Amino acid sequence: MVAALGVDRVMPVKGVVTARWLYDDVIERPVVDLDVRVRRSDVARVAAEARARGWTIERSAPEYDNLVLDLGGMGVDVEAAVGPPGLCARTVDALFEDAVQVDELFGFAVLAPELHDHALLLAINAFKDKLAFTSDGCREDLARVVRLPTFDPGRLARLARRSRVAAVVWIVADWLADASDGWRAVRGALGPAPPRRLYVALAKSLISRAPLSLAARLVARAGSDDPRARLRALRSAVAWQLDVWRGPSDWRREGRRG
Repeated sequence: MVAALGVDRVMPVKGVVTARWLYDDVIERPVVDLDVRVRRSDVARVAAEARARGWTIERSAPEYDNLVLDLGGMGVDVEAAVGPPGLCARTVDALFEDAVQVDELFGFAVLAPELHDHALLLAINAFKDKLAFTSDGCREDLARVVRLPTFDPGRLARLARRSRVAAVVWIVADWLADASDGWRAVRGALGPAPPRRLYVALAKSLISRAPLSLAARLVARAGSDDPRARLRALRSAVAWQLDVWRGPSDWRREGRRG
């Protein structure tokens, strides 16, 4: 995969990793596509390599540092951020710095996110999907990752604060708390009251009542605890939406070929 994408560092994340890491049998965790992270400077190189190989670029969203490729029927989601840009201060470069090399997942050495980085990424993915639209696989991953013996709720809480997503992680932890001791502990480690209490109340209300609304999408993009990052995230969201509206109808429906 590293050679195929034309860059020297590729990190698989989410289902393709959790199926081998959190389950006794990979068949318990269906994987419909492949999620990878690359450095921001490598996104354009991946796109160029895809075009050179004649692969289909199903979606290209430069504002989001994101490409979705079709490799012979297998979708490959290539991203260079932890969640939508502007949401999380944790960078993919930082993920690479703290990554662990594992040999047992695929039978050859790969870099995988450190446990708490992966839990953070899974939580942000659930928030991005407005909770209700989180896949069954991702929801089960979230339930299992906090049951690992080396998982530390306090460490994830500290990582969330450093990454400026304490409010986001609190919302996800609160959503899972009734069924998960681990996520209830994460919520407690984030403090006796929700971070950014008014934002949390607004986001929870919109996500539960109107998750597909424009208001819910914009409020989700404003999840960062850093006010300047919120503005950047909202600008990216607006730019992406305008690009979609301006694009040809076949691009909106089916993607475009590189």
